Amino acid sequence: MKEKSLGIVVLCCWIFLAFLVDVSRSQRPAKDSSQENDKPEDAALPKDTDAASSNSTENGKDDEKKKEPEKKVCDPNFVCPQNSGNWADPCQCRRFYICSTDGAAHRSFCPNGLYWDDEKKICTYKNEAKCGPLAPSKKKEEVVIKVKQCDRRACQLPYCYCSRNGDESPETNRRPQDSPQLAILTFDGAVNLNNMKYYDDLLKLKGPFGTCPLRGTFFVKNDYNNYAMIEELYYRGNEIAVNSVTGRNLAFENLTIWREELETMRDLLGSLANVPAKDILGVRAPSLKVGRNAQYTALIESNFLWDSSISTKTTDKPIWPYTLDYAIPHECKIKSCPTKAFPGVWEIPVNLHYIQGLASGQCSYLDQCVFALLGSEDVFEWLQEDFRRHYDGNRAPYMLPFHTNWFTHVHQVEGLMKFVRWSLQFPDVYYVTATEALLWMLEPSDALLTEVTQSCDVNERSKPCSKPNTCELPYTDHLDGTEQLRYLTTCNPCPDKYPSIPSLDDQVEDTRTKNRFGFLE
Repeated sequence: MKEKSLGIVVLCCWIFLAFLVDVSRSQRPAKDSSQENDKPEDAALPKDTDAASSNSTENGKDDEKKKEPEKKVCDPNFVCPQNSGNWADPCQCRRFYICSTDGAAHRSFCPNGLYWDDEKKICTYKNEAKCGPLAPSKKKEEVVIKVKQCDRRACQLPYCYCSRNGDESPETNRRPQDSPQLAILTFDGAVNLNNMKYYDDLLKLKGPFGTCPLRGTFFVKNDYNNYAMIEELYYRGNEIAVNSVTGRNLAFENLTIWREELETMRDLLGSLANVPAKDILGVRAPSLKVGRNAQYTALIESNFLWDSSISTKTTDKPIWPYTLDYAIPHECKIKSCPTKAFPGVWEIPVNLHYIQGLASGQCSYLDQCVFALLGSEDVFEWLQEDFRRHYDGNRAPYMLPFHTNWFTHVHQVEGLMKFVRWSLQFPDVYYVTATEALLWMLEPSDALLTEVTQSCDVNERSKPCSKPNTCELPYTDHLDGTEQLRYLTTCNPCPDKYPSIPSLDDQVEDTRTKNRFGFLE
């Protein structure tokens, strides 16, 4: 009886050992099928196991062989397929290798919540990532969607506007010298204590027509934004438009992400700054990184009317706004412009700023030109010459796009203030918002400009509060998953958490690999 019990114990021990071998095998990287018969685990199995156990083991091996082709080969000694580029880790979708020119492989990780897409070679969201390694595919032929060139007879205002080179005024019956010169002040990013004073000083300047102060267009992003200040700017008659929630580069994002960024930002401006959706009509991509066709499809589906994201290269004459019914009439500065027509969508191009001799460089945003070694008088004269290309030329709207960076340099602020005061002395220069410029183009008339620039009535807009709420809100960083506290100011009740877009809320989770004890591997 004791011998029988001992035999049962021994058999149980072997079964338990076999179970441990199975577990350890499943945790190890898959090996080439040619090495299956050389596994040391197989050699350790007892030879005197009963027939049923033997059959079970053989069946398990057969099943394993059937599944083996589906497993990825996880060789810990990664070898670069080529001597440069980024390549997927065969074992884990969050890892990838950066291969240097000498063939050395350097392991890297996607930020928390993101996964490596071996097709696009970028880190992206889990539901969009194509884990690798992917077999090298033949280079896809670029699909070119032919968009018709401008047809002035078929393209008629107010529904459509184009010109062959993009440099013709809608006032075909007037000489450029007799047309008004529109000027548009635009500001990108969050509004807060770092810049509000400078914006306030600039926008308090008044033109020669009546007592109305200047107005600008603000492309607002959520991160670090003070919504009480946005409400104050809106109340004064400034235009509020959308940049994005996160302010990140969206050039490679899909339609879903674009819609989330645009619609969520518009909703936040309504719920936290009391700006009605009917007054939020325009969009500008973060840092002018145009989002291909996805951006403009999202713009239409989200009921925006115009965009101001496309920047130009050097052109013979400045470019007028146009609708996207036909081919873009100029060369895009970056290669992610839309490739098909979007009828009825207005584009207010961001013309390149420069002067003869290219002193201080060329720039789309004025804060991208280099004025560090200049004084305020030099900045003033530079802006004068840049403005003259529009005023003495085809009178295309003169847009002055800024980030906060411009206002961190005293000599640039002083030069700008002097330039604006100087330009306001011209009887045919009108500072308008982006939407007001488009309204004039739909039906060009001096009466409309006079009404727009001399009307300061904002009684229909609610007056902002005097003591806004400062909200301390939990925030999870979408790059590394760290928990933070961020502050938000609004005249309305505080939200439950710091605003973000739905995709980031869903994807922010700790995806780092942990062992069975809960420690990071």
